[in-house]
Amino acid sequence: MLIETERLTLHGWNVNHLSEYRMMAGDVGYNCFSIPGFFSFASDADLAERVAKLARQFSETGFGKYVVYEKGSNAFVGTCGIAPFDNNGEPGHELGYRLMLQHWGKGYATEAATGAMKYYFDVLKHPVLHAFALPQNAVSLKIIGKLGFERSGEVKYNGLSNHLFAKRR
Repeated sequence: MLIETERLTLHGWNVNHLSEYRMMAGDVGYNCFSIPGFFSFASDADLAERVAKLARQFSETGFGKYVVYEKGSNAFVGTCGIAPFDNNGEPGHELGYRLMLQHWGKGYATEAATGAMKYYFDVLKHPVLHAFALPQNAVSLKIIGKLGFERSGEVKYNGLSNHLFAKRR
């Protein structure tokens, strides 16, 4: 699965993306709004299983949090896409993006999210998509607004209260 935007390519995970996972697990920008150690792995076998799990999600659902690269340099930018989540007891899908620190401030999160949403709504024909962010994550809240999401409540994620947003096809 490949999604292209003007400056980026979004790829589904596969077993060859071990180095990308290793890079994101160690990047302060990628991890700054995560529970400490959330992307850590204990061994090469653990790393391989985490990547295999991400690849299985793509093969089973047709979408997930894509691996994102710059087109010109093929540099690993981060991840962006759609994943299942518990929407206050109801199953839902959420848009998420995390970028390596060196790629912040370039508009890549908005661009990648726009490509992922287009595929989700236009190809997969899902009717609604959610996004959420911590109240203190001003940049993500701004991106969510630019993407046309509307505030729809609160949701707990990893024990923390997040602003919840929805967008309809």
